[in-house]
Amino acid sequence: MITLKAIEFHWVEGIDDDALDQCAHGRVCFEIDDVIFVRPEDGVWTVSGAGLFLLRTIQHEHTANHSVAEHNFLFPCCAHSCWAVGEGEFKLICMGCNSGIDLEVKHFGTSVEIGVRDGKRAIVQAPVWQAAVFQFADQVRAFYDQSAAKAVPDDVPDKEGWAAFWNEWYSRRFGPNSRAS
Repeated sequence: MITLKAIEFHWVEGIDDDALDQCAHGRVCFEIDDVIFVRPEDGVWTVSGAGLFLLRTIQHEHTANHSVAEHNFLFPCCAHSCWAVGEGEFKLICMGCNSGIDLEVKHFGTSVEIGVRDGKRAIVQAPVWQAAVFQFADQVRAFYDQSAAKAVPDDVPDKEGWAAFWNEWYSRRFGPNSRAS
């Protein structure tokens, strides 16, 4: 059994809606069977960044040598600076601070292994992993949908970065022809 969910959603300054804050925050509960990877008491994470990074793990491995969260963690404390880049495997980088929880996600045929470098590991079937990640992503997106519309950043790199963020999110969640609304 896999539990992957965000709780206590809020914006960086608190629960009050903030049209200028692009990043959703919250606590995370992530466990597979009896292996606990992230507990709510571990801290507050940028669940929007985690959602995108987790969506990437459906098709890509996340290891120390091959990161889906370049310059960040799978569950980042911060992912506030999103930059569209024209090179590399991922065309978007979400930068943050030097804090977060990083797990490995490896694919073995129809199985996905999640683990930490200290040895805790669990294996799930790829469709189960995909369903859990989609549910997490949908939960995060629902928080945005029930909040006030986000202001379009004035800064061109920020504007392009957040457009790229949502375009990649929708493409990974719904297919390559999906568009952010």
